Amino acid sequence: MQNPTGNLRCGGESTPCQTRTRDVTCRPVVQRRHVLRDAVLSVPAVSLAYQAVVEQLAISGGQGSMHARRMAFSDAVQGMTAGRIPGITGPDAEGRFTYTRPEGKAGSHGVGWSELPKYRFTVPQGWEEKPVSIADLGGTEIDLRFENLDEGSLQVVVAPVLRFMDVGYNANVTIENIGPPDKIIAGFAPELYGSPLIDDDVMETETEVVDGLTYYRWYVKPHHLVSATAVGNRLIILSTTSNSRQWRRGQDNLKRIQKSFKGEAESVKEKRLGKRKVALFVGYEGTRYRGLQIQPSQRGAEWAAQVPSLTVEDVLEDAIYKSGGILESNRGSLGKIGWCRSSRTDKRVHSLSTVISLKLECDPEVFESEPDGASIVSGINAHLPEDVMVFSVQRVVKSFDARRECIRRYYEYYIPVSFLSLAKRETAGSIDDVIDRLGDAWRSYEGYHAFHNFTKRRLYRQKRHSGQQSSVTSSSDDGDDDDDTREDTEDHDAVHDTSERAKGRIAFEWKDERDDNDPIVRSHYRYVEDCTSSNGLVELVEHGGVPCVKLAVCGGSFMLHQIRHMVAGAVMVGLGIIPPELLRAAVAPPVRMNLPRAPPGTLVLRDADFGKFRKSYDGKPSPTQRASGDSLILLDGGVERQREFVSRILYPGLNEQLQHEDWEQWHEQLSLVHYDETMAEYVVRKSEEWFERRDALKEERRQKRAEREARLFGSNTTSDD
Repeated sequence: MQNPTGNLRCGGESTPCQTRTRDVTCRPVVQRRHVLRDAVLSVPAVSLAYQAVVEQLAISGGQGSMHARRMAFSDAVQGMTAGRIPGITGPDAEGRFTYTRPEGKAGSHGVGWSELPKYRFTVPQGWEEKPVSIADLGGTEIDLRFENLDEGSLQVVVAPVLRFMDVGYNANVTIENIGPPDKIIAGFAPELYGSPLIDDDVMETETEVVDGLTYYRWYVKPHHLVSATAVGNRLIILSTTSNSRQWRRGQDNLKRIQKSFKGEAESVKEKRLGKRKVALFVGYEGTRYRGLQIQPSQRGAEWAAQVPSLTVEDVLEDAIYKSGGILESNRGSLGKIGWCRSSRTDKRVHSLSTVISLKLECDPEVFESEPDGASIVSGINAHLPEDVMVFSVQRVVKSFDARRECIRRYYEYYIPVSFLSLAKRETAGSIDDVIDRLGDAWRSYEGYHAFHNFTKRRLYRQKRHSGQQSSVTSSSDDGDDDDDTREDTEDHDAVHDTSERAKGRIAFEWKDERDDNDPIVRSHYRYVEDCTSSNGLVELVEHGGVPCVKLAVCGGSFMLHQIRHMVAGAVMVGLGIIPPELLRAAVAPPVRMNLPRAPPGTLVLRDADFGKFRKSYDGKPSPTQRASGDSLILLDGGVERQREFVSRILYPGLNEQLQHEDWEQWHEQLSLVHYDETMAEYVVRKSEEWFERRDALKEERRQKRAEREARLFGSNTTSDD
């Protein structure tokens, strides 16, 4: 074997060694070392470095021991390959050099060989880059080392965020998403310093935001300075270390190095995948939110200070953006991505089945192996608070519109039994009697009725001059909607007197003729398909559950606050405050009546049904139909996430809401309810006459239709009965 130095020989007895490359007479172990050395020395740059080392050893008085030569050779090779691409520039006016992670410098096995985010810091003269070695096989990468014998050393550690949390494609994680400062430093101390921290090891902690990136900084005993931030889907940590002598001499420089460390968010190249129309199944415990929909306040700062500042869509949009599902150019402009919700909910109302359709930036192929978009779901949920969760992300046809395609909505409302016991009138009988009357009154809402007294009527009227409906009618006629950003006053008429004199008064008005200033139009009508109440009492959590009554309602759509007004009307019947006949009169179009509104905290959008997907021209099922069937349904993976959210988040939250002070306040309000009994009897009598005339008119139209059909098709035609 050719020996570049002429004197590195193996000793002892030699034996023939058969290899695939050549026949060499040497010890097998030494032979393998020689083959490896020859392969490395075949690289011109390394060969030159090796020769330089040999020359340096000769100048210093000899070539030294075999161990010294091997160590010098190792240092030379690592020194030439560790940095791969130089990143030092300078010096500047202060004599400091800036290191910027070069573009194109690859990572190592710890995080894959993909390009890593840029970072930079400054060092004074005398600091040199040193060879690196990968110490943590679990995923952390020691990306860089610098050293100065008089002042100390530094290392830069790059860790994949996947080590701490599930993130999806194009993740853009902030260090706050990963955890607080104490969690970060405690997690990395064993790797940085060889042992875990104890309670008083961290002497100083600082958080700073620079150019949109948050930095955590620590001073750790005895003389360690650490700075960390997150860029893209990487956590980057710079750590300096020094002994007591080095610290006394170089602490000012070390502090400047720590402070100069910066990440470059713009260095993470945006990977444009492609937009796909998807449906997000979303659930949320809405106690701390100002409703679902992003909607700027129209009441000024004084009102805004009294209500929650965030909506569910605020945090949802932010999470989708951070996970890479929304481009920077589309952030804050949901219309650009076709954002549409199946229903809207009021502040403090909850949901288990809100569906949002949008054009999402994602890998189109992910739905082939993950029909429920599990990896995308994980990426979004990593950026969401615990009280909001995406259950599923499912591919839908391009024409899918969540609001238009939603044909049926299911709501549930929970009433604590303690409230019913406290609020019932003396003549109401036992609590069982109260619950029975409540259930009967609730079922009386079934059918097609004018619910104009159960909402803000003016929001659903035709605009007299333009011939167009209110914008609210077209966008909010789909649930117990809105977030109360509009003025809470009702229609301006005598029925809705809000003065102290009228507090608690139910006012009535009967209109024999159509009132053009207060018309009841088709948009005030709703079809309530089904109303049910629980058989017996319900407890939502196993231990410490509050006994309650569950009311469930199903319908095509509901108006603003309609369900909570319906609950209040049924509760007043159950408590003996108003007779059931008066509640029935409330759905007669000529009647104007003001009804109270139940608290929002225990109302839940439980489920939703969607219409059938449109078929393709060739009649073959689309990928959407193959995954979800003829219509959109929550897939099995999403169902599991939904169940977990219900048991862990929603039901405990609802149980707290059943003990909220709202119930005491509502009890006080209902205790003040009064009305003119003579006027009430008049309204009930007039409404019964109206219902009789309506039913008679329906029967007359039915008979005329049957007669026409008999003339056309003969006497064998059967009637609709």
